[in-house]
Amino acid sequence: MSEGDEASTEVAELKKSLGEKVVKLEGLEKEIDGLKSEKADSEKKVRELKRKVGTLEVRELEEKSKRVRVKEEMSEKIDDKEREINGFKKKVDVLESELDKWKVEKKSVEGSLKEMEAKISELEKEVDEAKMVISGLKEKTLDGFNGNVRDFKPFIDDGWKKSNLQWPVVACCDWCLLCLAEVNAYLGHEYAINFQF
Repeated sequence: MSEGDEASTEVAELKKSLGEKVVKLEGLEKEIDGLKSEKADSEKKVRELKRKVGTLEVRELEEKSKRVRVKEEMSEKIDDKEREINGFKKKVDVLESELDKWKVEKKSVEGSLKEMEAKISELEKEVDEAKMVISGLKEKTLDGFNGNVRDFKPFIDDGWKKSNLQWPVVACCDWCLLCLAEVNAYLGHEYAINFQF
């Protein structure tokens, strides 16, 4: 084989190799372009993710600050309600204390009322007895307030004016009337006794 043939064979092989390398290079360039496109897409996605993460972080901060604010407001409201409850408890304690005092006063008043009712009952009995005495005395002395007189006959003896009126009976009547007046004054208008003989 001559040198020319060898050279052309070598050139043909080199061309063939070069063609393969060009094809490979074109394939690599296409792959690089694809990778560049993928890289651009990835960078775009990364930017979008970063933006979303930033938005989420802002939202999270807003939610956190909102939760803190709500927590503080609820804490203040709870404190206010606790103060209000404590105020009500104090009022209840005061009212219970006053109620206890009123119960004691009521018992005392009820005791005094019972005593007073017992005294009134005794006085009414005394008044009834006095009325009976007065009624009996009236029958012996006067017929009533109509001016008719019985057993009251004044006469003159030895120049002195005398009567047959029984003076102890009159004194007793006066005493009974005085007692009734005092009872009326003691009892007042509510329990006043009506003097009707």
